[in-house]
Amino acid sequence: MSTPPQYPRQIPSDHAPGDVEHLSESEDYSPDDEHGESTLVAVLKLLGVFVVLGLAIFAARTYFATGDEPVRVGSCGKLSGSTVEAEFAVAECADADANYVVAQRLDGVDAECASVDYASYYQTSGAEYTLCLRLNVGEGDCVDSALMGASTRVACTSAADFKVARIVRGAADRSACGSAATDEDTIVYPQPEPLTLCLAPPV
Repeated sequence: MSTPPQYPRQIPSDHAPGDVEHLSESEDYSPDDEHGESTLVAVLKLLGVFVVLGLAIFAARTYFATGDEPVRVGSCGKLSGSTVEAEFAVAECADADANYVVAQRLDGVDAECASVDYASYYQTSGAEYTLCLRLNVGEGDCVDSALMGASTRVACTSAADFKVARIVRGAADRSACGSAATDEDTIVYPQPEPLTLCLAPPV
């Protein structure tokens, strides 16, 4: 908290330090003036304390309210980092960086998702929960599946790992992609709505 500046009463230069008592009456100096200034400074200091405290309380409320905001099923976000240290930030589903959609939110750390095809994100501080995440992709999108990190949409070149050739809604079954479909060329999401991704080579 900054203290209001205090301005000492100036003594004319032609007076010696010990001659303050000889100042003329024309300077209109009164002990009451110094007392009034001291009172004003004290009041301003007190008001400053209340203002700073008020701002601190507001900041704390804003911070905790923001930190406590739940990540809801259906929210999109950017999963980044590695499997050892990951971060999930809510984003608009149309954002290029939004690589996942929240399919399930389960209480506790390392809760079991409805399918092994979901990516899992654990929140270990505060309220502990697990997010089961599905890829935020459309038909024709290509994906790079990082070994120790999150999958991301990329250009459909040989550098991509696979292409989403078809999305079957209303079914969470590998056979929805054909009788010959395997675990390697399908992704199954039972929640919150059944969804099956049929995969193909990127080029």
